[in-house]
Amino acid sequence: MRTSALRTSGMRASAMPTIARPARRTLVLALALTVSLATPLAAQSDEAAAAKAFTRAEDLVAKANYTAARALYREIAERWPKTAAGQLAALRAQGNAFLGRAPLLDNGPSANRIDIVVMGDGYMLDKLNAFDDIARTLPKNFARDPVLEEYLGYHNFWRASVVSREDGIDGFGRTYDTALGGRMLPNVHGQATVDRGAVQRILGEIPEAEGLAVVFVKAGQLGTGGGGVAVIGGREDDTVIHEWGHAFAGLADEYIDQVHRGRTADSINVAGSGDPKTVPWRHWIEAGAPGIGVYEGAAGMQRGAWKPTTGGCVMEHGRYFCAVCREAVVLAIHRRVDPIDGAKPEPGSTLRSKPAPTLTVEVLRPRTHGLDVRFWVLPKAQAPAERPEPQGARRDRAERGALPPIAGEPDWVVFNAGKQVQWKVPVRERKPGTYVVVCRVRDTTKVARDTLPWVLKDDAGVLESERRWTLLVE
Repeated sequence: MRTSALRTSGMRASAMPTIARPARRTLVLALALTVSLATPLAAQSDEAAAAKAFTRAEDLVAKANYTAARALYREIAERWPKTAAGQLAALRAQGNAFLGRAPLLDNGPSANRIDIVVMGDGYMLDKLNAFDDIARTLPKNFARDPVLEEYLGYHNFWRASVVSREDGIDGFGRTYDTALGGRMLPNVHGQATVDRGAVQRILGEIPEAEGLAVVFVKAGQLGTGGGGVAVIGGREDDTVIHEWGHAFAGLADEYIDQVHRGRTADSINVAGSGDPKTVPWRHWIEAGAPGIGVYEGAAGMQRGAWKPTTGGCVMEHGRYFCAVCREAVVLAIHRRVDPIDGAKPEPGSTLRSKPAPTLTVEVLRPRTHGLDVRFWVLPKAQAPAERPEPQGARRDRAERGALPPIAGEPDWVVFNAGKQVQWKVPVRERKPGTYVVVCRVRDTTKVARDTLPWVLKDDAGVLESERRWTLLVE
């Protein structure tokens, strides 16, 4: 029976307090701050010393000095076994362990970015530097896809250093003691998969993490994806985007794998019926999108499943997302990332007309196209009901719902806006009273090289965001 120390000890680690996701500090520093004032001074001194040493160990991990970091973790665990840092260091000194994390690509505050953590399974201590080389390629791999390249600035990438006691993957009657329980699925392909619970426990130790990971299994092949976790066997770089489509956007396979005369349930890009009037992508057919139709053979089946294209989509054997899958990816990005990255003065605050206030709105601009920004100054009674943005590390902006329409033309519009928009609110022509200033930012997804927008159907309204202020005109 497998005895993975990381998996069996996960309960102890996850039971500890955690830091807020946007904070870029270690778990142990937060734990050290929780020491009660009633704690004896000697114990407080031990907590502080252990936390300081733990920070040094994490710095060594960030610099990829794994042997020295492991030795320091052991020293901390032996010297201060009763401290929070000592207990966590004991976990990190085990044969299967999470050692720490480091940024790979930082595009902005985690509160409004998609944070993806890269980790490996089956990498022993002396091979972690080889994993680091693989981890560094992930942002470049994303950038090779036109959709993810367009929104690469909406993502942050982190390297999680995970050491395994053994080098191998379960299969063919053999088992190996690895940190994430890598194994081959019992099918004809033998695709690599891992213990999702072990992955999530590691993500729970990373303040910036939001449940999304790409896992490279050293001795595996092909891959699997779902529930926010994409698993890649070996160095199968060509499968990364395919598995990310499964994990992040909930896309189905479009390839044919076996003869099957049953039917499958509808998903974003696979239908259980060949009727063009009922398939989930019928809006693309109605728009006359080139190459989009209804073609039998998908979800591994030659019969009973239909897809939008005859081939070429990365969810089959192609290189890039088709229009239907591309739309799903863009919507999935906007369900986590707000097009408005910041605003001044603080939204919700009260502005006065003397002097005339100036609003500054920070916009998250994609690589090649801008966003549309609109401002209204509305009498308070005419302002539509407000729908605040959801908060939290794993928020889903679709829960807010589409913003209600605003009657009348906006007072000011900026098309294809840059990263910052400033507007001096006109107040001279306003009668004294209370007004609501509304700013709405919308990603049109209109990319120059394509005749149609990348998103044709946004029922939840995630492409649009809003900020408001109260204006008192005296």
